[in-house]
Amino acid sequence: MASFAAQFSKILMFVVPTTIMFNDLVASFAFVKGRSMQPTLNPDTSRTEDIVLLDRMSANLKYLRRGDVVVLDSPTHRNQFIVKRLVGLPG
Repeated sequence: MASFAAQFSKILMFVVPTTIMFNDLVASFAFVKGRSMQPTLNPDTSRTEDIVLLDRMSANLKYLRRGDVVVLDSPTHRNQFIVKRLVGLPG
């Protein structure tokens, strides 16, 4: 009978890559703080952060529409993201 450590390592070898791939390609969670998206996100003046589910498949498959809320890399601060609503699209 295999030891617990061997069974656990086999499970980790499956779960870790699957989780990373899911986060990169399908969906992930993020915390949003700040006032730029009020009242949609962080509607009151409290110090709490909203938790949002990021749909990565729509962006990868180019299914974005006017009015969608998107998360982008900040052009001014490395390792930060900005949350904005799409106003215009090409074409």
